[in-house]
Amino acid sequence: MRAKRPSRPSLSQFILAALLLLMVVWMSLHFKTTKEMMAREERRVQQRTAAQAEPEKKVDLEAIFAKNPPEESSIEPLLAAKYADRPKSLGGAPSEDYLGMVSRTGCDVFHVPFNPALDEKCIEYMSNAENWRSIEVVKQTNDARTLKFTLAMKEPLLKVLAKLPQKGFAREPAGEVAGYHMDRMLGVNRIPPVAHVFAPMALFVEALREMDRSGAKVIPKYVGDGVNNYEEWGTRELSFAKKRGLEIGAPEGQEIPISFVPMVADVHKLLKSELRIPYIPHNASWMRHLDPRHHFEEEYRPSFLYLMEVSVFDYVIGNRDRSPNKNSFVVGGGDGSKGDGSNVPAHPGHPTFIWLDNGMAFGVPDRNPIMNEEWGHMCIFPKWLVGRIHKLRAPGAFRDGMKKTVKAKEPEIWKQFTKGDFENAEARIQALLARVQECLGSFPEKVVLQ
Repeated sequence: MRAKRPSRPSLSQFILAALLLLMVVWMSLHFKTTKEMMAREERRVQQRTAAQAEPEKKVDLEAIFAKNPPEESSIEPLLAAKYADRPKSLGGAPSEDYLGMVSRTGCDVFHVPFNPALDEKCIEYMSNAENWRSIEVVKQTNDARTLKFTLAMKEPLLKVLAKLPQKGFAREPAGEVAGYHMDRMLGVNRIPPVAHVFAPMALFVEALREMDRSGAKVIPKYVGDGVNNYEEWGTRELSFAKKRGLEIGAPEGQEIPISFVPMVADVHKLLKSELRIPYIPHNASWMRHLDPRHHFEEEYRPSFLYLMEVSVFDYVIGNRDRSPNKNSFVVGGGDGSKGDGSNVPAHPGHPTFIWLDNGMAFGVPDRNPIMNEEWGHMCIFPKWLVGRIHKLRAPGAFRDGMKKTVKAKEPEIWKQFTKGDFENAEARIQALLARVQECLGSFPEKVVLQ
């Protein structure tokens, strides 16, 4: 009797085994790489700690700013020097058509930092319904989970991004407006001008239906049970927005409160740009580079200065929704991948940072490196920005500063913020200044304030 031959593995079994082997190899390489990065960093920490000079005598913060008044951010001079050997206009100068659009609307989508002198004209243009041409739904992705719209304007070369209140993000348009006004109050000028308007619900419903007719699908885990298409999802969120609009005094027939932001040229995610930093996915280890015991390599100085500045800003205003891989953006200097939200030609000049998506204001910034100390103790700060915040240290000063612009120009927005929102922000200002003072007791001034 012949012995039974062992059966050969099927093609599907062979493919499955190969895939499992590849996965094991990938995981092994990934963990080896991560381990090596951590080991190199630990060696740098030991070397810096051993070489650290004796800290300077503790100096009063008020005396520091009185003696050496803070200057402007050093990011732009550093970037200009970094790209000095490249052509002056890296992306080519905007065409006459685009320059004409900027002149007519005031919405300069090319130059960052922004020119505050143009803000009023741009906001007025975006707010005027006679300038609205058509509206489209932004396709949902894993990076853009909430309902957003783009609005094409009568100026064919200008588009704006529209956000509305929705479940879990009830004050997002108000947060965008507050972030913009705080940016201008501090002289940062990296947030585009933001308009707050009311619009009829019907304007959005047809856009949702058109999205369904295109065959686009919603992502079930982000929209909840019982939602099968954009119209169902959008109608639910629009109903929430309408209720919110009634609460803050929307005019009859203009039910939905919205924030409008001009879509800026050539925008890319930080980690997909020339200004990216070393980054380990799915953890906050980047925060340790804001601790003097770890520090960072000089080639990454502009990017870490950006992270210092935006971390201080987000901490004060209470925005928890930012990290190097989320809501951190660069204009120009993309890595060849498609830009995020770009509807215009390349950014002229050297790459630089733009602060977008600021709708989560006046929350608890528990993911901020000033609060989150899992990976280190943030003790490196932008001197110029801390100096300007230092001027708002008196009780009520921050609220009064915001009131002068927000309440005067956006009374409906002002109604959405509470006394507690500003008290918490002012408490964070005191905590920030106390942290800087504490750090000056452990490290030299030139290390702590950069």
